[in-house]
Amino acid sequence: MIATREFRHNPCLMAPLTFVGVLLLCAFWTIAFIWKFPIFALGYLLSPLINRTQFIIEFLYPSGLGRWVHLTISRLVGRSMHGKPRQGDKNRGFHSRSVETRIEVVPKRLYIHPLPQFLDNIGYLVVSLPEQKEVTVVDSTPLASISTSTKQNVDPPRIVAFLVDCGDATEVMRHLKLISEVHYQKKKIHVQAILSTHKHHDHTAGNAALLKNQVTGPDLKIVVGGAVEKVPGCNYFVENGDFVPLPKFGANQMNDMIEIEAVATPAHTRGSITYVMRLKPDYLMRNSALGFLFTGDTMFSAGGGVPFEADIDVNQEAKEHKQSFTSIVRASASIYAVERCFGEILARASKTKALPRNITDRLLIMPGHEYSNELLSRQVVSTNNSENCRWKNFSPHVFFQTVSQLYVALHRKTLPHSSGKLLTAVGSPISMEMSINPYFRSMRKRGEVLVQAIQFWHKHFARTKVPDRLSPAYFAHFANDSDNRAKNGSSRKGVSSVYSKSATSESQWTLDAADLAAPVFTTLYAADLDTVIQELQQGKLTPQEGAQRLRTIKDRLKDNVVSKRPVPATLPSDRAVYRGLLALALLGSSPTALTFADSRRMNLPSPVTKSSDTINVSRGHLIAVLQCLGLLTPENDGPKIIAMIHQLWKEAMENSPTHAANMEKIDQEGDATNYDTIDTETDQDDLVELGDLKWTIYGVPRRQSTFSYCMPCFKPRRMDPSHPVHSAGMKPHSGEIVRHDLYHCNLCKSRAGVSYCTGGNGEDSCIEIVANKPARPVLARIGSADEEDEDGMYVEVTSMLKEA
Repeated sequence: MIATREFRHNPCLMAPLTFVGVLLLCAFWTIAFIWKFPIFALGYLLSPLINRTQFIIEFLYPSGLGRWVHLTISRLVGRSMHGKPRQGDKNRGFHSRSVETRIEVVPKRLYIHPLPQFLDNIGYLVVSLPEQKEVTVVDSTPLASISTSTKQNVDPPRIVAFLVDCGDATEVMRHLKLISEVHYQKKKIHVQAILSTHKHHDHTAGNAALLKNQVTGPDLKIVVGGAVEKVPGCNYFVENGDFVPLPKFGANQMNDMIEIEAVATPAHTRGSITYVMRLKPDYLMRNSALGFLFTGDTMFSAGGGVPFEADIDVNQEAKEHKQSFTSIVRASASIYAVERCFGEILARASKTKALPRNITDRLLIMPGHEYSNELLSRQVVSTNNSENCRWKNFSPHVFFQTVSQLYVALHRKTLPHSSGKLLTAVGSPISMEMSINPYFRSMRKRGEVLVQAIQFWHKHFARTKVPDRLSPAYFAHFANDSDNRAKNGSSRKGVSSVYSKSATSESQWTLDAADLAAPVFTTLYAADLDTVIQELQQGKLTPQEGAQRLRTIKDRLKDNVVSKRPVPATLPSDRAVYRGLLALALLGSSPTALTFADSRRMNLPSPVTKSSDTINVSRGHLIAVLQCLGLLTPENDGPKIIAMIHQLWKEAMENSPTHAANMEKIDQEGDATNYDTIDTETDQDDLVELGDLKWTIYGVPRRQSTFSYCMPCFKPRRMDPSHPVHSAGMKPHSGEIVRHDLYHCNLCKSRAGVSYCTGGNGEDSCIEIVANKPARPVLARIGSADEEDEDGMYVEVTSMLKEA
């Protein structure tokens, strides 16, 4: 043992042996590299094909073999997990318990029933009941001198309905029978149409079987699908903007109550359709749902569908950090295409005059899959490094809303068969999705960047400034049209202006928008709650004031605990310019078709093949999306920002060579800028090219080349000499001012010696402040440390700290 230790540490012996060992390792690595080099080379050469594995879904999946494989696997896995219906099984053999559930759209008339299929698919049955009208029946007997009023059906009673996505005809037929028995006294449900969101087999495989079925076949006349989708049995092809014909029989006509618009959302497939179901104005009631989005695989609760048939791009998030003002904005590629489709759904759902602008809490999504568990779980795992799941960049409300919904989803999907597994995704309100859906979180961040850029442009470069005091017409843009109509009374005789949900029972679970949007958890700052309790105990608050305080303190979690803003008096960095242009393209433009042929058949904009500066950005589209994202409200200067957007569009068109003819007309008619009136519904001068907006906001020349044969000599121009930015004397800066108020942050103040705060907002006075407290807030500047905070926006109010 001693000898071995001596030899192991003897330099005369071990030095040459170590050298020989290193040589052997190098030789081994060299041989391994030579042996593996063909594999590396082959992988590099085949990388374009490997990155296009989605072609398998696009071209091989629609085949008969692909259909057989998909459906066989879905059925086998579904049977192994759910099995056949057995005694006491509340799921009845489906993947979730749903037979008792129905969502009320119009009281006693229109209902939506979710239809679980396969492993996690969800279809929908929309049912219209005959209207019960009051008719007068006069008794002709001598003793009957007074007329009596009874309820009778004017037309023979017939329940009409349509389906959204029929993947398994057998399960759908079983659903129809059970729903008829539980909800409609075993009356036959006459299915007259099938609306297919896209062509994938798990959403369309049951179409042909229902058409041939002896029970459903005689009534089923229409199968709706996208114009470029090969939907089985489709005989009514729709394009973007079409309205779908709805079932009817006698006086029972769905068209009287609702309308359904086909909104093209090409990403998951090239012809995907989102069916936007809106209530007609006569049936809009206060507190009821305003619209339902049958999104198929485009939008899920807490996520979105894989863009199998969008333009191909990889590592978009990593690339975004390296892009500059000369980079091409690939708005139709990969996850960007999904965000663009989300924006299109928001804009189209809130665009109709029958709906108010702020409808996110009463606009419900009806996705094609129950993926809530999986999608929410992915967001909280430590291996998820996505920018949209870095919780430190979001408010506490967003994080707690996400993990709360995850806990709810896990609970509902792990219930025993005696209780039945409950659906979580069905009827999720858009207002909740703004917090739990990473795509919506990303869109909101983009909107914040864009709003900052517009405000910066308006402050430094706009030729005409928007006045601080605006006409009430701008504030009327935020009015709730349906509530105003309801206050004045319904325009249709017999329809109440105030919504009242129908009765529910153990066998009939009638849900409405309020039920679906009701939160399970409410998260508060403990200090805020303790303050309210203390003031109630001391008699400083009346019960009414305490109740009002409790309603408002939960909104404090929506405020960011760390604030960031650009460094004053500096131009946006190259990356910030790209992010602003990307936000304009994703939030302000409609999805483009995958090919030029698709654009003609689907009534979609043509794909952009050259410069992204030619992307048309819609002012109305952008305003609608920003408002749905909560970035344009009366509380955060929303009316003024809208006026800035109108002014931006006007100046961009004045500076655009392609709008010269239009500007001559405007000059002849006089200045079109009028801040006493506003009309955001008109399409006049609504579209502006992205390149014109880029030049107007940032002063970056239009359509610059992104490549030069002489790369060392190529240097793109950052500033156009004809733009005011050239003479502004400001330089691009990539830094940010980050502010954190240590003594008022509810997450940190207990560790800073601020043990308790009292007052209306819990911030008016603090005691037990630590010694050596700073007189100014903690400011961190990323990228620069020698610039002053000029405008004072981030100066902390420290009077009480100085007095303590």
